[in-house]
Amino acid sequence: MIAATIAWDDALSWTYKKSIHKLQATICEVCTIVKHLVGRVSDTYLLNSTHIPDKTSWDRDVKHALHMINSDDSTLIKVVLARSSRVVTCTDIDPLMWLACLKFEGENAYQFCLQPPDSPAFIGNTIVYSQSNYFIEIDSAFAVML
Repeated sequence: MIAATIAWDDALSWTYKKSIHKLQATICEVCTIVKHLVGRVSDTYLLNSTHIPDKTSWDRDVKHALHMINSDDSTLIKVVLARSSRVVTCTDIDPLMWLACLKFEGENAYQFCLQPPDSPAFIGNTIVYSQSNYFIEIDSAFAVML
């Protein structure tokens, strides 16, 4: 499923109707491309990757957030934690190819790709896990700028 959220300002140069029409055409194009890309991903080599915070700090932050949520006097019911990853590969990767690969990273994930004309792409993969009763909620997100 592909979903879009639109925020609108009447001062923008396109009419709302024209923008919706363009969005629908783009979603159809993305769906067609993703269908063709699945299973045809070429190998590439990872030259460098950095994650902020690192794995150790991330694990500590998650445990701390869960402790805060589960404490008796806490008014918190949810904490959203974000992690930034920068990945350098030996070849350029098509943003839609990467998006297609992220689809298989986890269940219940929402992928997105934002790429204004003549600009780099921003790709994200948000994963939300919830366990009812004894309230444990973990939200994590992955995003990359190509």
